[in-house]
Formats: sequence, C-alpha cells, structure tokens
Amino acid sequence: RLFNAQTGVPRQLSVPAVNTSFALMPLAADPDQDGLVERLYLLSTEGLLLQYDWQSASGWQVSTVADFRQSGWRFDGSWQRISARWPVTQGWQQGDVFILQGRDASGYRLMVLRRPVGLQRVFDLTDIADHVDLNKAGWQRPLVGRPVTAAKILAGIMYLPLSHDPDLG
Repeated sequence: RLFNAQTGVPRQLSVPAVNTSFALMPLAADPDQDGLVERLYLLSTEGLLLQYDWQSASGWQVSTVADFRQSGWRFDGSWQRISARWPVTQGWQQGDVFILQGRDASGYRLMVLRRPVGLQRVFDLTDIADHVDLNKAGWQRPLVGRPVTAAKILAGIMYLPLSHDPDLG
C-alpha cells in the first residue's frame, strides 16, 4: 500500500497497464535517496520483470528489465533486489542484483540476475548460465527442496532454508 508522503493517507498507485498476472508484492526503490519511492519493480508469474520509474511530468513510465517467460517456470515464490558490487575483469561493477524463485513440474529453481547501473537492455534466458558464472548476467540452479522462507543475504552469503519434498523426485 502506498501513502501520501505529506499526509500519511493511503493512495492508489496508477501505473500503465500490462497484460499479465502478478502473485508477488512489488519491490520499491528510492534511487535519489530523498525518502520517496521513485522506482517500482514488478515480477509477473510468467517471468516478466518490469521497472516503473516515476517522472514528475508524465507519471509512471514502464520498461522491461528481463523476460523469462520462455522458461515455462512459474514465478510465485519470494523475490528480492539488492544493490551490490561484483568483480569484473577490470575492477568492480555496481548495480542491482535480483534473486528470483521459480518452479516447474520438476521442482524449484533459484535465479540470480545482475544488472549494472546504467545498462538498459532486456535480459532473457540466454544471459543466464546453468552454474555460477561471473562472465554472464546471472545464473540459475535447481533446488533440492521447496524453499520455506525468502532467501536472506548476510555478509555476502545467501541463506535459503529448504524442505525436502519427496514428490519432487
């Protein structure tokens, strides 16, 4: 729920319509650190990751960060975004890291997507490796069980408790 910053009164969020469904709450960001949300991220159940930026003159403007719809996975588990730095060949890169949980008939998957600051391209499955690969935009791995909580990042280490589900094979 969004609130008016001056009055504290709840208000509706009017964003451009998209033809998809959402099972997760949007993630909010404050890029200019003024205490107001100017950016929202929404992830559709089919794997479309959208970014909404607030423009004072024109309202919310939508752009696509990633399109994983061809995966056939259902993205209705937890997800999060963190600001991070990671090593590259010549120093360090900074940007957003998205941690997504997807699932299909064979089980659950964890996907990590890194997007450097200022990069405006749309990512898809060809940008994601099947193992940790720092030369790719991200990676995905099957999980050996069902996630029981959202992943937590502490001191650069991801913790994700799993429950063994014998129906997953």
